[in-house]
Amino acid sequence: MDDVLLVASDLDRTLLLEGGKVPPNLQDYVRRLSKAGIVFVPASGRPLATLKEMFNWPDMDLAFISDNGAVVESRGSILHRSVISAEQYLPMVDGTLTSTDGYPTLCGMDAAYLPTSARPLADQFHVYYKNLVFVSDFEGIDEEIVKYSAYFPEEDARRALDDYFQPNFGDSFTVTLGGPPWVDIMNIGVSKGNAIEVLSEHLGLGRRQLMAFGDTLNDFEMLAAVEHSYAVANADQEVLDKAQFLTASNEELGVYQVLDRLLGQRD
Repeated sequence: MDDVLLVASDLDRTLLLEGGKVPPNLQDYVRRLSKAGIVFVPASGRPLATLKEMFNWPDMDLAFISDNGAVVESRGSILHRSVISAEQYLPMVDGTLTSTDGYPTLCGMDAAYLPTSARPLADQFHVYYKNLVFVSDFEGIDEEIVKYSAYFPEEDARRALDDYFQPNFGDSFTVTLGGPPWVDIMNIGVSKGNAIEVLSEHLGLGRRQLMAFGDTLNDFEMLAAVEHSYAVANADQEVLDKAQFLTASNEELGVYQVLDRLLGQRD
């Protein structure tokens, strides 16, 4: 732990409290990390615009992994961006609407595009997306899309992943679970783990200098890419099995407990 110079953390159900609530004193923790020369990296399925609004602390050393690794930014520069074409995502939209009870969500750099039928759920979507655009036709969208998501209000995304999305799209795309309400689809090779590799190479850091926290399937590759990998106690079983270490749940501020030990060695 003495060598750690980058800490990446998933947000929902890992760092954040239930309902997406920011835990107390987060800015103080990130400031202490920055002063110790440690880069803090929010690593999320949320878009870059949302992450930058949440962590709007320009005086601190932050990097961002958004859209499950489709976009990577460090110190204001985009290091990586992976775009899904309309030819690729339109069958996902049609399949979500006709074969599941989910809501298709196109994730662009500036906005998230949703069907008009999702308008009553706007408050729920605003938890994750800063800008929402409701459309009746997904064919005319004039923005680069970096991730496709399907939202399941009943939080049965795992069933939809196993029954529909993985069998139909898993051979051609990275298909993962973004938490109980979300199925996420990106281009092959896109993951938080690949994003960590892009970021660590840019910063000149080795594996032993990397720490990460996660709870669900879209964190799997990220935990495999770092030397110091932690699952929170409320994590999915696959993540509990994959991580090198276990910390307390998000509600018990498990990430903070590890950061206290890390920072205690630097103070």
